[in-house]
Amino acid sequence: ANFVYFMDVHSKLLRLFLFLLPCQTIWLIRVPLISESVWQFGVIGVYVTELILLAAFFLFLLRRWPLPLPTGWWRVLTITTLLFFLINIARASDPLLSALHLFRVGEVMMLCWMILGDNEPKKLFYYFISGLTLASCLGIAQFLVNATWVSTVLGLSNHDKNVPGTTVILLNGIRHLRAYGPFPHPNIFGGFMAVGFVLNLFFSKQWALRKSIHIMCSILLLAGLLVSFSRSAWLVGIFGIIMYFFHTYKKKSALVFTVFFLVTVGVVGWSLRAYVGDRFA
Repeated sequence: ANFVYFMDVHSKLLRLFLFLLPCQTIWLIRVPLISESVWQFGVIGVYVTELILLAAFFLFLLRRWPLPLPTGWWRVLTITTLLFFLINIARASDPLLSALHLFRVGEVMMLCWMILGDNEPKKLFYYFISGLTLASCLGIAQFLVNATWVSTVLGLSNHDKNVPGTTVILLNGIRHLRAYGPFPHPNIFGGFMAVGFVLNLFFSKQWALRKSIHIMCSILLLAGLLVSFSRSAWLVGIFGIIMYFFHTYKKKSALVFTVFFLVTVGVVGWSLRAYVGDRFA
């Protein structure tokens, strides 16, 4: 029984990873400087969430050991992919940096494999949405106080609205900080909010809690999406609402739900029209 429990730990680690995914806590290994400024694309570090994912994947493989070797076209695809990675690393001007980025592509494959192999894959979104909801609260607070907070443990950086390079919106010449959340850029924050909001719409039936919790999370994710002021993320959110409407237009409750959110978007958008106008100026 203890062995079975140990082998099932990968499922719990996977859920922990999805919940903590917005967390940007990182162990910096190399921080290159160009003209006394940090070259962000050259930074090499390991995120805490990556360690959780790797631990989950290791236990996931142990539970399925021995693994069947790929055959046919799968074998060709596997060998071709590995050769592609090795050639790119060998030809790169910075092999270590290249290996790190290619390894993160592999991490996406690991995550997809574990999700598809999970006993309840649709319920995994519950943990993902819960983590994003907390991140949305942070972003909303940043927008309201027009400032960010620094935390090494949580991986939060300082973003001063008065410093050139900080992403802001201008209103009558006054700089107002766009919501960063726990991420390094508002567009990344907005993208996560848009994905979380759309997933929360389509997988609302998977919630084990009351529907009021689902609605509250949807409102917070939508608010986080709006204060990111990311136009591409807005388009994803609007497209998601439209798709949800056509997917459920025959259900009266879903129709009411969709209309409610459209009205909410309209009211909030009108109240923030001065800020929204700056993004399309």
